Amino acid sequence: MGEMTPFDCEVRMSSLDIAERAGKRHDHVMRDIRGMLAELYPDGDVPDFGGVYRGANGEDRPCFMLPEREFMILVSGYSVRIRAKVIDRWKELELEAQERIAAVLPKDFPSALRALADSVDRNHQLEQKVTEVETKAAELEHVVEVTAPKAAIFDKYLNADGLMTLQDLGRSLGQPPNKFIDRLKGPYLFEESGVLKPHARFAQMGLFKWTGRFVGEKLRGQTKATPKAVAYFARKLGKAA
Repeated sequence: MGEMTPFDCEVRMSSLDIAERAGKRHDHVMRDIRGMLAELYPDGDVPDFGGVYRGANGEDRPCFMLPEREFMILVSGYSVRIRAKVIDRWKELELEAQERIAAVLPKDFPSALRALADSVDRNHQLEQKVTEVETKAAELEHVVEVTAPKAAIFDKYLNADGLMTLQDLGRSLGQPPNKFIDRLKGPYLFEESGVLKPHARFAQMGLFKWTGRFVGEKLRGQTKATPKAVAYFARKLGKAA
């Protein structure tokens, strides 16, 4: 919770407080308030007077928090005895608010000057934070603009498992697929039993993943490329990564 200011001290009275002072059930007071608000704001543009209190079972429950105008209109329909009790409580709340205000206001002129200087300093810090946030937002917007085409490439070629075929790796880089695979043979891939597999180093780097399964007694599989391979070979080809 931040530092209290005089603006935090607006007097409002809860429907629960009204019910206790009026000797009424809280749900009946809530009903009275809803009826009053429906008449005061027939167009439906009702100000937000909603609040929350902690029930006996520890759960949060709804209530109303009424400012002076709506409070006075509500209790005007109650009996004299009830009005007296509830209005006396309102006066107590006003006194408590005045005490809170007095607690946060400067006691003398030097204190007022210090409070003003602190306020100016806080505003300056806030402006700096706003500027930093705006700068970060501009940077993120630029990143989104730059990476959007790459995201489109991934959406086009990535499979459900998050991998792409070697042919699609070449296509995503704007290379003829078969010629690109030929360039991968030797430095990056080796052929075994008619299947291309990645050298251990490049598999460990996370560029390729070999997926295989047995069909009868034969092992069938293929090497697929990861999104990391797109960035890696884009740099190798001198493209933006």
